[in-house]
Amino acid sequence: MDKRKRIRIGDLLIEHKFISETQLENALAEQKKTRRKLGKTLIDLGYIEEYQLLELLSKQLGITYSDLRLFDIDLDVLHRLPEIFARRFRAIALKEENGNVVIGMADPTDIYAYDEIQKVLKQPLQIVAISEGDLLHN
Repeated sequence: MDKRKRIRIGDLLIEHKFISETQLENALAEQKKTRRKLGKTLIDLGYIEEYQLLELLSKQLGITYSDLRLFDIDLDVLHRLPEIFARRFRAIALKEENGNVVIGMADPTDIYAYDEIQKVLKQPLQIVAISEGDLLHN
């Protein structure tokens, strides 16, 4: 994943005019109560759609956002990631490309999940951001 300077996701959403400063303040207050991630809180409050968050998050992380419904999944690669890991980390093995296993993750910021998946697959990973809704319907 890209190591360049990170811009906070709330600031990025304001900059792209997806939310207002007031909405961000409301979401941050709600986040303190619920202890959920800010993105999930913003979605639950109806301020943004999941795809908007993922597009900006992928820009922030320097990774690709992929629409899972349009992805041609390699079934041999898919079965390399045990279902228990796929469910636990909301991830899916999509294909192999240039020696890397391309993994779709609903939360591409989850470094622990990345490390655990890499241990299981014993191969370099390339992460793409995917919608959790798409993942659950595939």
